[in-house]
Amino acid sequence: MRQIKSVDDLKEVCSGQGHEFFILLNGGIRSTKLISYDRQAARFMVDNYIDGSCQKLTVKQLYTQSNIGRAIEKDSLFKDE
Repeated sequence: MRQIKSVDDLKEVCSGQGHEFFILLNGGIRSTKLISYDRQAARFMVDNYIDGSCQKLTVKQLYTQSNIGRAIEKDSLFKDE
C-alpha cells in the first residue's frame, strides 16, 4: 500500500484511469473508493464503495464535500497496490 501525502500526489497517482484507495478509519476499518482524476476538467471522480454513490469533485470539494481531504491531512489515505 502507498500512503497519499498531498492532493498533488493523489492527482499524479490517479490521473487517467481509476485506482482503488482506502481511508483508514478508527479501529482499522477501511472506507474504499475508486478515484480517478480528469486533468482537462480538473475534477476527481470518486466511486464510494460503502454506499454506491458517485461524486465529481474539485480540489476544494475534496475538503468540503468528502472526507478525502481530511484523510490526506491525517495521513490516512492509501492506494491499494
